[in-house]
Amino acid sequence: MSIDDMSCIIKSQVSNEFILHFASIDLRVTTETHERRDDFLNLVKLRFAHLQPSKTLKVFGVVTIINH
Repeated sequence: MSIDDMSCIIKSQVSNEFILHFASIDLRVTTETHERRDDFLNLVKLRFAHLQPSKTLKVFGVVTIINH
């Protein structure tokens, strides 16, 4: 599993949570602040663009992230 295998990012619009979605696993993360989350996700998006220049990483904003 690496950043270039990621299929999408799902981020909460009301909390500091986000999910990195891969084919075999979802990684759920909570950061201290929205700013830290956005900084981290910007780095991930830049790295993905560098590794997969012909693909677009989808980012979805949701109101809530459901607990499973």
